[in-house]
Amino acid sequence: MWCGVRLPNAAIKAMVGISCRFAMIERCEKIRRNPIMRLILLVGLLLSSVTMASACERLCSKDFWTLATVEDVNTELAAQAHIDSQKDVYGNGVMHWAAAYGRPEHIEGLMNAGAEADTPNRFFGETPIFWALKAGNVEALSSLVSAGVNVNVTDAVGVPLLHVSAAHGRYKEVMILLEAGADGRVRTEDGRVAFDVAKHNPWIKGTPAYWALNAAQFN
Repeated sequence: MWCGVRLPNAAIKAMVGISCRFAMIERCEKIRRNPIMRLILLVGLLLSSVTMASACERLCSKDFWTLATVEDVNTELAAQAHIDSQKDVYGNGVMHWAAAYGRPEHIEGLMNAGAEADTPNRFFGETPIFWALKAGNVEALSSLVSAGVNVNVTDAVGVPLLHVSAAHGRYKEVMILLEAGADGRVRTEDGRVAFDVAKHNPWIKGTPAYWALNAAQFN
């Protein structure tokens, strides 16, 4: 069961993937409290399992981006007419997977090929930078920030990227976002700023990033 939704089979459980493993408490609580949201999620998962066979496979996999050379990526890009049309069953694009498991040169190659870096996925409303953050891929995170992606983006239920970083990230990720202009004053629906979330993260609490978040809520 995930967020109050009983997942009907192993294939769908597997599809939940990175977004669910690192889901924010706010997201799950909203889904638990709202039967309509639970129904929409379940129907979406079922429909996705039906269309799984036609979804992006090679470019939408951890194995490819972990091992791929620049030449491998260029070969795949040359074979794709529209790189942004390649999505997995969750609407995660190639850039999402590269952000999580690829290297800066992969990010650069995709952007040079016209891939969108700020397109959210289907169910969770996460742009690729969420995936870089949640996978702990600091180099990809830095590359996306340098490319000018939105660091004040929120997911589908209104959780800001900085809050996710404060909850699950470490010192470097938080500082990268703050230095790129992430707004520490933004509050979630329950009134919490990113600093409030960081109080429960042992990897950040007491570090310079922790105090930077504290200061950012007043800037």
